[in-house]
Amino acid sequence: MAIRSVVPTSERAGLLEAIADTLDDLIVVVDADGTIVLANVAWERASGSVAGCGPGSNYLVACRDVSGPDADAIESLRALLSGRGGAFEHLYPCQAPDGPVRWFRLIARPMAVAGGRGALLLHRDVSDEMLHRGTLADAAAAGARRDTRTQELAALGALPADALPVSAALSGNEPLAAVAPREVDEAVRRYRALLDAAVEQRTYLGAAQPDGPLRELAALLGALRAGPRDVTGIHLRVMAALVEGKESAALDLYAEEARLLLVRVMGYLLAYYRAGALQRPAPPNPS
Repeated sequence: MAIRSVVPTSERAGLLEAIADTLDDLIVVVDADGTIVLANVAWERASGSVAGCGPGSNYLVACRDVSGPDADAIESLRALLSGRGGAFEHLYPCQAPDGPVRWFRLIARPMAVAGGRGALLLHRDVSDEMLHRGTLADAAAAGARRDTRTQELAALGALPADALPVSAALSGNEPLAAVAPREVDEAVRRYRALLDAAVEQRTYLGAAQPDGPLRELAALLGALRAGPRDVTGIHLRVMAALVEGKESAALDLYAEEARLLLVRVMGYLLAYYRAGALQRPAPPNPS
């Protein structure tokens, strides 16, 4: 769309240049060879004393060492300037010498320059937008992990309310928490302490925790004739308390270590029962 103006034709170029200088976007105009024929104040301020970036320099030459998607964008610019391609946009990061990475969106549009082909190249700072996107992505990922943890806890909590055959043979049909609540509270406390120690060891790369406390917990549960349902119930109580009081990143770490701890407790409890079975007198031989 042509710009309609009451400004005399002889003054329009200067007016348009003044408009470009009021913008925060970094703007350059290049001719068919890629030579920069015009740069606004924002571009000159950003490029500073960098050689090969001001008017009279060649934009294509200045970008000759780029690679990856940036190199593809330069090829798109070559195609635009030769008439083989059209307008395009490109998102790219720029590492400042003394500051954080900034993100820019290059908006390239064809335009006539000195009676030939050329291009308007507008570089817009979209760092805040990218930061917002990253924040949203992090929040979405955290939400997905939270949903996974919730599903895991729900799956464990959905185990049959009636005792499994193994649990029934060990401790009857009543949950251990109903039969020996104080002892189960002590088991919960020890389970949480073991979990805290495992997370601390992983976080600070400390020495591996000895198996003694884990064996003692298994012995306590074995003396109570706990079954898989009871150990799972202890695990659920600890994790439910953690969900209420931990940040998402910490919960991820706790959830990973808790899965391992649950398996280890089950393993040590099984070893406890096996050891007890081996100590019993062998049944008489029918023959």
